[in-house]
Amino acid sequence: MKACSIIAIIIILLFIAGGVFAGYLMNEFYLIAPEEGAPAVTLSVEPGMTVSEIAARLKSAGVIKSETAFLVFVKWTGTDADFKSGVFELTPGTSLARIAAELTADEINLSKATIIEGWTIRDIGFYFENKAMFQAEEIFEQAGLQAVDYRGAEIENPAEKWKAEFDFLADKPSAVSLEGYLFPDTYYFYGDATAEDVVRKMLENFDKKLKPEWRAEIERQGKSIFEIITMASIIEKEMYGLEARKMVSDIFWKRFEVGMPLQADSTVNYVTGKKTPSISFEDTKIDSFFNTYKYPGLPLGPISNPSSEAIEAAIYPTPNDYYYFLTTPEGEIIYSKTNEEHAANVQKYLR
Repeated sequence: MKACSIIAIIIILLFIAGGVFAGYLMNEFYLIAPEEGAPAVTLSVEPGMTVSEIAARLKSAGVIKSETAFLVFVKWTGTDADFKSGVFELTPGTSLARIAAELTADEINLSKATIIEGWTIRDIGFYFENKAMFQAEEIFEQAGLQAVDYRGAEIENPAEKWKAEFDFLADKPSAVSLEGYLFPDTYYFYGDATAEDVVRKMLENFDKKLKPEWRAEIERQGKSIFEIITMASIIEKEMYGLEARKMVSDIFWKRFEVGMPLQADSTVNYVTGKKTPSISFEDTKIDSFFNTYKYPGLPLGPISNPSSEAIEAAIYPTPNDYYYFLTTPEGEIIYSKTNEEHAANVQKYLR
């Protein structure tokens, strides 16, 4: 083959390669869009960060595929000097043009929301209402709170729609709400976020925080995610600290296995709305399937939205010989093996 022919072929191949590369850049720059329902990533840009540092953070968070492509785009469009500091919500798979527009917007309209471990759906709803984002009832509806029948009747529940998006809800009974699954954490929402957006983000976070090894262990134990989250929600309210929570977890699971009432004050408080550390004798007689004094076994459903620590304790209890516990006014935990020992400890430490 003549040299001129070889050179011509090389030139053609270079043109083709260049065209392919140009097409790739054009796609990344302007054409690609996130998959429907893709979760957003919260990314912080601190004052003084260089464009290269921002690109590295975007790549690390999975928002962009190539730091180089991002740097080429912002340099080519002249937006490399216009980045703003702040907290942004960006969705992986978004075009570089859209990402650059988000990072250079004159006004960042994000609202910070911190959901406390152990809060209920009611707590969360009124928290957002107090932030003037939307009415508490909007959260209640999305989470199916109003569909809960404390007698356990099967009634229509609008929260059932979430099962189509999140497989960890598959074993949740249709008569109960999303209590337990709205993961407590710090979130950032745009000012126009709806109650549906908020609930979806919390469920997405729960999906991430429920580790694969935890799911495997739950299955190995022959339990359901719903049972674990229900137990974790009680542990969250009854005890503090991972070590103590794992001890109490074993006590509750042993009671559950032998058909003994859990007798958790927190489950009764969930019905009455009280915040007292101990309940009255009259309260123990309330006829509700959340009342673990009246009905053995787990309550109808979770009574709070538990932390990772409480979930871990529910999955990995510390084996012990105790069936009872109490916490003294000074915060000391007293364990007992028998009801007689427990009654004596109540007289000693709580009377």
